[in-house]
Amino acid sequence: MAIVINGSGTVTGISVGGLPDGVVDAGTVAADVATQAELDAAGVGGATGVDFNDGVKARFGTGDDLELYHSGSHAYLTNATNDLIVENTTNDAAIILKSNNILIKDETNQKFIEGIENTGAVHLFHGGNKVLETRNGGIKVSSAVLEDTMFIEMTEDNMNARVLTVHCARDATDYTLYQGRNGGGEVFRVESGGAVKNSGNSYGSLSDERVKQDIADASSQWDDIKALKIRKYKLKKTVNRDGADNTPYYIGVVAQELESAGMNNLVDEQKPEKEDVALHADFGTIDGEGIFTEGEKKKEVKYSVLYMKAIKALQEAMDRIETLETKVTALEA
Repeated sequence: MAIVINGSGTVTGISVGGLPDGVVDAGTVAADVATQAELDAAGVGGATGVDFNDGVKARFGTGDDLELYHSGSHAYLTNATNDLIVENTTNDAAIILKSNNILIKDETNQKFIEGIENTGAVHLFHGGNKVLETRNGGIKVSSAVLEDTMFIEMTEDNMNARVLTVHCARDATDYTLYQGRNGGGEVFRVESGGAVKNSGNSYGSLSDERVKQDIADASSQWDDIKALKIRKYKLKKTVNRDGADNTPYYIGVVAQELESAGMNNLVDEQKPEKEDVALHADFGTIDGEGIFTEGEKKKEVKYSVLYMKAIKALQEAMDRIETLETKVTALEA
């Protein structure tokens, strides 16, 4: 016989104080607390188990801190004191929740996390508003309030790696790696070949006088600009992928040549990527297991600073031209 406790407090399937098995009212059980209650071994842990009718709660803790019961329509595990800890101490074992839908809510019944039936989608909420959802093709981040939709923060003071990387495994130049849009359409795009485009053709920096100090006229840039070697070239990566005949020429400068001309301040260095090893052995090695060991750093050019140097040299050229024009005008008079 299984132990059954019904809503009125009647207990069946238990022997109390030597009383015969059968029906024992709750008052009798409570009055004979000194008497050992022996559970019917055939009913506990067997095929029938311990039965509690709807509304009857199994309570744990001196102050009934934890309750387990079924209301008639829903099942409840209620904790009234401190944390509710679910712990699995078995190595390599998991805690598994199985349900068509999974909801995690706060005490005001607002959603935190929602798992959707069959699709495998997961929704995250903040303040009752859905802010992130997983999809078959990735994730969607959204916001219904006038705040930052996505905020990425790295709090480690010694951080010296990338905070955000956008990566696509497809190596080609015919797709968009990143796109920015507003209600009127596309406003910003990073193409897979590295080109950056925007609808306003405007690229700037902070330039308020109040955030600067030691402001003075720049020195002559004539000699630096005159020393520049403007080159045309092809990128090895594109040649390796598409072949030399299908690779276009680019125009620009070479970092090492800038350094040779004394313009080291126009050159930056960054850690090489694993893919750079195929371009030159100086960038590192890849062993038989595919483990990348960094080599020499890869050089980059501050083109925006170079453009400003060119503008300064242009101003100097204009001054010289105007001086010559003045002299020619005086000679012709």
